[in-house]
Amino acid sequence: MKNTLYLSFLEDDLKKEKEIESGLKKEGFVIKTVDSKQDHEKMVRITLLRTDAVIIALSEKTLKLDAFYGDIDLIKKFNRTSTPTIFLVLENSIDDLYDKIYRSDKYTDDEVLRADDFRDALEQTGYICYDSNVIINLKNLLIDKGLLEGTEKEEIETSVEKEENNENTPLENVESKEDNNDDLNVESKEENTEEENIEEPKEEPKEEKEESFTDSLAGLFMSSLTPEKKEEPKEPLSPIDRMRAAIKNIKNENQNEVKEEKPKIDYKQIVELKREPKINQEFLVAAIKKFDNQEYIEAFDIFQRTCDDPKAMEYIAYMYLTGLGVDQDDSQAFKWYKKACDNGNKDAYFMLAECYYFAIGTKKDDLLAEKYYRLPADLGDMQALKNLADAYFYGEGDASNYEQALKIYSNYFTVDPECLYNVGYMYYNGLGTEKNLEKAFKCFDEAQKMGSSKALNDIANMYYNGEVVEQDYKTALNYYLKAAKQGEDAASFNLAQCFFYGTGTMVDRKKAVLFYKKAASQGSVEAEYQLGLLSDAGDDVELSYDEAFKWYKRAALGGHPLAEKKIGDHYYFGYGVKIDKFEAFKWYLLSAKHGNPDAMLEVAWCYRGGVGVTEDDKEAFKWYEEAAKLNNPKALTLLGDCYLLSIGVSSDTNLAYEYYKKAADLGYLDAILSVGKCYANGYGVSKDYKEAARWYEKAAMEEQVEAQYLLGKLYFDGYISQDYQKALSWFKRAAKNDSGAAYYMISYCYQMGLGVKANEDAMMNNLKEAAELGDELALCDMGDYYQAKGDLERAFECYEDASKKGYSTAIIKLAQCYFSGKGIEQDRDYAYDLASKLADKGSDEAKEFLSKYYNE
Repeated sequence: MKNTLYLSFLEDDLKKEKEIESGLKKEGFVIKTVDSKQDHEKMVRITLLRTDAVIIALSEKTLKLDAFYGDIDLIKKFNRTSTPTIFLVLENSIDDLYDKIYRSDKYTDDEVLRADDFRDALEQTGYICYDSNVIINLKNLLIDKGLLEGTEKEEIETSVEKEENNENTPLENVESKEDNNDDLNVESKEENTEEENIEEPKEEPKEEKEESFTDSLAGLFMSSLTPEKKEEPKEPLSPIDRMRAAIKNIKNENQNEVKEEKPKIDYKQIVELKREPKINQEFLVAAIKKFDNQEYIEAFDIFQRTCDDPKAMEYIAYMYLTGLGVDQDDSQAFKWYKKACDNGNKDAYFMLAECYYFAIGTKKDDLLAEKYYRLPADLGDMQALKNLADAYFYGEGDASNYEQALKIYSNYFTVDPECLYNVGYMYYNGLGTEKNLEKAFKCFDEAQKMGSSKALNDIANMYYNGEVVEQDYKTALNYYLKAAKQGEDAASFNLAQCFFYGTGTMVDRKKAVLFYKKAASQGSVEAEYQLGLLSDAGDDVELSYDEAFKWYKRAALGGHPLAEKKIGDHYYFGYGVKIDKFEAFKWYLLSAKHGNPDAMLEVAWCYRGGVGVTEDDKEAFKWYEEAAKLNNPKALTLLGDCYLLSIGVSSDTNLAYEYYKKAADLGYLDAILSVGKCYANGYGVSKDYKEAARWYEKAAMEEQVEAQYLLGKLYFDGYISQDYQKALSWFKRAAKNDSGAAYYMISYCYQMGLGVKANEDAMMNNLKEAAELGDELALCDMGDYYQAKGDLERAFECYEDASKKGYSTAIIKLAQCYFSGKGIEQDRDYAYDLASKLADKGSDEAKEFLSKYYNE
């Protein structure tokens, strides 16, 4: 009895529906059609009871419809014990489908984003292009899934074999071990280009793929879960597939032994037999035979009984790795591979290297991976040789050896696009060889012809920057477009940048946003971060802190340090989320640990003020120091403050000066000002007012307001040459930059006629400006002015504002107001408290006040 299929079309494309339905019926399938005009939920629920597969016609119009995503939810909601397999019939390729979506004016941003999210799930499953062979392709896939009964076994094998032969495109005939892996009943196809890795990952068994795809479809559109970020394939993928290929070599060697006639073994008596070497060898042969016959549970049991044999150790490791005949356990797999190598099994070296390189059952250790790759590579194992080169290229620290990687890639893998790209990368950056942009461009060009999307993107970069070739933004744009179509997230992001800034094309912010979203859907954290910035500022998208937070969160979860800091800012200020200083500190700390100097400064600030964490000046100093190591000028300046003011460290004016000078040499204005202060006060250097004036002027010319004021003071006080007119000139410049102290000095000059004619109106106007800007001297003088005018309440307010800034004279005058009840209700006890606290700090004014009014 043939399986029933449920055929769903959400468009009014009756011709396509009838064509597929008719073709499938000719092949003997029982069809149940449900279209969008019927009572959808009821029909879906009833039909799914007897449905083994769901076929959905998919086009750009379909992905716009809410009904489509509703269908996916219905399939999940009303599924049977075994979820139906979902087949998607496309008009063309995935790239063509999404190009139509991105060009469509009918899609809203939310609909584009929803369709982009679906792409992540779409690329994880089998799909069929809608062409003249759609029925044949669909039939073959259904046969492969076991959903068509009554077909001869030979026909099934021929169909599947044909399909696999079409998919595989080996680079060279250098890995014969992978050619016959069907005997292990597992998929071992290894992708040869990065494009293939992204579009058709086939690392997992098909049964698992069916369930995970159905679950992911339902989850994408019925919850707010963020799609899992796709890692950029920087290193070779599918380690398990390569291990399967390697162990195939052992199996082939032992098949000849299995063919030899041996005494029949009674497996029920195995436990009672003595484990002599000869008998163990017989057990090993029998176990291999069981393994080849796919009787994995029995095979594993026998391997366990002869586990002192190095070959048995390797088989046991492999079965733990793949879960054949025993629960999958990476740590046990690593343990047995290590044991096999330690007992002299050279064939296990490759797989142990894989364990170290890909952190399978152990910590990643590139040095040990390189060690164990080397032996099989020396013995002619080309996959091991390539992985050895990869370990040199991608390895960190002592494991990195670009010179060796270049030598291996150049001599053995000149037609492998990934290896060729890596060679170009080394020439471009001068790694392991002299920098050579001409050779780099040539390598990138050859790699892109073989399908490397990364090479396409880098060629575009070279056209964009005019490296080797003449600068040509339009050509760069075309290469970015080609790479983006192949799924290169960096290219989609660069394409968005071109449209955003009008590089090589007209400015098109709407299209830029769509390509940012496309890059984000492909896993680009840079694009996610950019979308967060746009939503935060309301640039070319709707201002939305919620949307910005969502994009920052996606980028942050992908390890983007700047996005992590932005998440901290949102929690600190309450943008799109409730204010939570503890969460803010957590994200600042995470960003700081990922190397963001600005986040390091925020962490230090939190420790200084006890914001979201216990106050700790030593920890603050530690993070200032970490940021300073990155040559962050602000951090260098704040570290100088720590040494000058003894914050979390012992005072050291010499070190303070050194850090100020280092930051000043980087052009940081606050540091230039601090160097001037060091010369003016003799901190870490000899006191030198002329040198102080030189540094002040350097900062003042860049509109550093405090430097302008202090330079005016040097001229006013005569520390370089007394010149009231120059002083007044710098005071006025500082006043334009809202310096209250500068307004006060201008007021004083008009009062005393210094550098200008005395003018009472100008004096009062500037004094009021100074007071409004919070200058304590001006506030105190304004208090005296109002007191003389008889406005005691306003006088009290001025004294109070000045006292809040710690100005001792204002505090004493405030105490006098409380003592006498002028401008405020009399409170002699409070007046006494104010003066006492000041007197304890050594204020003569306070002591005189206490002696006069309290006879103490």
